[in-house]
Amino acid sequence: MDKPTVLVVDDDPLVRGIIRDVLQSDGYSVLDARFNSEALVVLRQYQGPIHLMIADVMMPGINGRELAEMLAPSRPTMKVIYVSGYPEEVVREKLNPPEMMTFLQKPFRADDLLRKVRETLQDFSPAKLYAWSSGLPGELTEGQLGMLYEIGIPTDYEEAYKWYSLAAATDGDERIIMRMQHLKAKMTPQQISRAERGAQVLREPKH
Repeated sequence: MDKPTVLVVDDDPLVRGIIRDVLQSDGYSVLDARFNSEALVVLRQYQGPIHLMIADVMMPGINGRELAEMLAPSRPTMKVIYVSGYPEEVVREKLNPPEMMTFLQKPFRADDLLRKVRETLQDFSPAKLYAWSSGLPGELTEGQLGMLYEIGIPTDYEEAYKWYSLAAATDGDERIIMRMQHLKAKMTPQQISRAERGAQVLREPKH
């Protein structure tokens, strides 16, 4: 049986390369991305199962935990391992206790990484820790847009719509579509067109 596929998301190219090499040397299939928008593109383009994501907790913009929450609707069985070079007490402010069970402190040895991967992938049951609440509101209030800005998504409607368009193309979750519809009602046709073009540029593979 083939080993699982792992998505590695880390803005440090050296760390990302080391993790990729260690996993590939042990037979894992590895995809990698530098940050959240690249991870969304990878998820859009890769049609096979992704069993595990290894994500840096403290990435710029949307951090690793928020990225896991964004990807959960389209990849409900994907497990997550969090890594960080920050002190554990800082990381605990970002992760809840169950999530800390899959946390790996940088720097780590190759055998520690492989052991954590095996432990996390002992079964492929749904990673319900990262599932979105079914009670999310469909209407985007000014306060909610402000929260989007705090995690790296701009607050103006055009930019927010661009990011939701990218997410919708990746996972097509009904709640994302609903939020887009509410945003669209507040935008001009020109704003919508610019936002959709911006999302298309983000989806296009880089040569």
